Amino acid sequence: MKRAGMTTTAVLAALALAACASSPGEETPETGVPAPSETPEQTTTPAAELVRATLNATAGSNVSGTVMIEHVGEAVQVRLEVTGLQEGTNYTGHLHRGTCSEDRGEVTSIESFTVMGDRGEASTSVERASLDPAEQQYFIEIHGGADAVVACGNLPAGALSH
Repeated sequence: MKRAGMTTTAVLAALALAACASSPGEETPETGVPAPSETPEQTTTPAAELVRATLNATAGSNVSGTVMIEHVGEAVQVRLEVTGLQEGTNYTGHLHRGTCSEDRGEVTSIESFTVMGDRGEASTSVERASLDPAEQQYFIEIHGGADAVVACGNLPAGALSH
């Protein structure tokens, strides 16, 4: 019995040494299992920060949606996903300083909505240099048809500054 215990110990020790001798990621010949890597591999790049805001319907409208803001280099990418649209109607969006209830002026237009059924998408890029560094509050409004505001959404404070 003592001899069997020593043989088992010797076999386990040999397997442990063989596993240590394998390069990370290579299969060990005894087990066929990849040897553990000494350092974790980076398989993905860190995601850019994505800020979201909600577009709410204005009186008499069914239009609502989501604003997504992403900082890319010296620009801010603004993307809109909107529902409740009417196919065949012209829609535009605008980025303004202030809030939906306190407009302090338009910064840029968001043209070319792609409308399919009652859904639409639009996007634009805003150069950071065109934004007022002292301004912390911005909002997006969507116009439809006869230029009536059909949806509005306040962006989180500081969302466009980075």
